[in-house]
Order: sequence, then structure tokens, then C-alpha cells
Amino acid sequence: MKALFTSILAGGLMFAFSSSFAQTKDESHSKLTEHHSKVTEHAGKIKDNESSKEEYKENAGHAGKHLEFAKKTHSELKTSMPEKHKAVAKPHHEAIEKHHAEAAKHHKALTDELAKEKHDKAKVKEHAGKMHTSVTNAEAEHQKLKSKTSK
Repeated sequence: MKALFTSILAGGLMFAFSSSFAQTKDESHSKLTEHHSKVTEHAGKIKDNESSKEEYKENAGHAGKHLEFAKKTHSELKTSMPEKHKAVAKPHHEAIEKHHAEAAKHHKALTDELAKEKHDKAKVKEHAGKMHTSVTNAEAEHQKLKSKTSK
């Protein structure tokens, strides 16, 4: 009887932990997609619209904030990946990190340009466009990761 109770308890705990991970993984995937979407939204507002310097700065600030959240969420997703998926996930994680690093580099160049007394609108739009592209590529890689680790 005690062995039966122990096995039921162990099975219940395993189910709870696996369900908890699945929920956490799904939440992380959802949050990462949302942050990528927000970065591209704000970077797109800069690259596609004529705005005041203050509006550019505001959108650059929002894009940078969501990029940092995306990097943090990706890190959480990476560390919580089950062992059975780590080998197949590794190249996707590396690609996402590469795209995030590129986006961060362009975000820094964008904010540096906007910090100048007389900013160059063409450079502002170029860096916003490159940031947009990098994060779009990160999200595409994220979707590949999600599809390969959802089994």
C-alpha cells in the first residue's frame, strides 16, 4: 500500500512539474513573440514615419526596453529547455542571440545619433530599419525553435 501511494505521489509530482514546464515554456514563447513584435512596431514607426526628434526618441526608448525584455525572456526560455531538446535547440538559440546582439548594436547607434544636437534623419531611419530587420530575423528563428521543441 505504501509503495502504491509513493508511486502515485511520484507520478503526480512528475505530471505537475512537466505541466508546469509546458505552461512556463508556452508563456515564455508567447512573451518572446510579444516583445519582438513591440520592438518591430516601435522601430517601424521610426523607419517608416516622419516624426519629431522627441517622437523618435520615445519610440527608440520603447524599442530598446522591449529588446531587453526579449533578451531576458529568451535567456529564461533557454535555461528552462528540457535536456531532450537542448541539442536541437542550440543553433536556434545561438542565432537568436546573434540577431539580438545586432539589434542592440543598431539600437545603440540609433540612440547615439538621436543624442546629437543635429541628428541625421537618414542614419536614424537606417539604424531603426536594421534593428527592425534583426528582430524580425530573431522572431523567425524563434518560430523555428518553437516548432522543433514543441514535441
